[in-house]
This record gives sequence, structure tokens and C-alpha cells, in this order.
Amino acid sequence: MTTNSISEVIVSGDGSRIGALDFMANHRLVILDWETLARLGEIDLPGCESLAAGPDGSWIASASGKRRLTVFDPARLAVSRTFHLDAGVRVVESGPGGRHLLAGCSDGSIRIIEVASGDEVARLDGSAWGPVTSLSVEDDGALILAGTAAGLVVAWPIVDDE
Repeated sequence: MTTNSISEVIVSGDGSRIGALDFMANHRLVILDWETLARLGEIDLPGCESLAAGPDGSWIASASGKRRLTVFDPARLAVSRTFHLDAGVRVVESGPGGRHLLAGCSDGSIRIIEVASGDEVARLDGSAWGPVTSLSVEDDGALILAGTAAGLVVAWPIVDDE
């Protein structure tokens, strides 16, 4: 695959697809088959700052600096749903099991959003540390790690009430 400038690469949890965000081509997401590297399609994501893939490959989420998260169906190359938040979304990550999206926001919060319903199920307040610039979930799913504009890494335990 040749593009202008790749700013992010994601692999679906099931390993079947690769998503490459071409920063110079107006944030175009190119979706490839992992085994053949055949181009499966493209989605234009103007303003996209971060991507996350569902563990089973059934969705890709996009965070823009605007106040929204967009979830795409990579098989149909179509928007499945859009979630509107009250803060700019800087980074997105798949939560444990892929049931939730973690949205790192410009107000320092992390929003935990249920993918199926779009409901915000929790909000972690990190406003004292500034905007969230990166997110990761520990492999065993026990911690959310957030990088902040203040140069800190903050950890929150995940409590699963199900």
C-alpha cells in the first residue's frame, strides 16, 4: 500500500483487517485484508485524530477533535452510529471485550460509552491533568491508562459490574 503519510494504523481484534489512516489525503481510512493486503475500501474521516477497532473486526471508531465519536461498519464502509459529546474527543480506544468505547477528551475526562446503545455509562474526571492525549487498556482489562497534556500517565481501575 502506498499513501502520502500514515498517521495511525489499527488491526482488528480478530486479525482479519488493517486500517491505515492517510493523514495527507484528508484523513482517509484505507481498509486492507490482513492476509492478502488487498484494498477492501476507503472511508473519508475529515478531522480524525484517533482510531480504535472492535475486537471482532465488526466496527471501527473514529475520534475527531470535534465533540463526536463515529462508529463505522468496515464491511459496508458505512457509518453505523455517531455519538455526540459535550467535550472535544482527542483519542478513542476499545474497552475490554469491545462492549465500550473509551473517549479521551479535551476537558481531561475519559468517557466510557456503550457501543450498542450510545449511552455514557461512566465518566472519569482527569480535569486537573489537562486534555487526554493517549489511552490504553491493560491486557487483562483491569486498568485504563491515560496520557495527558501535562506529561503524566494516570491509571484508573476498571470495575465490571456485569
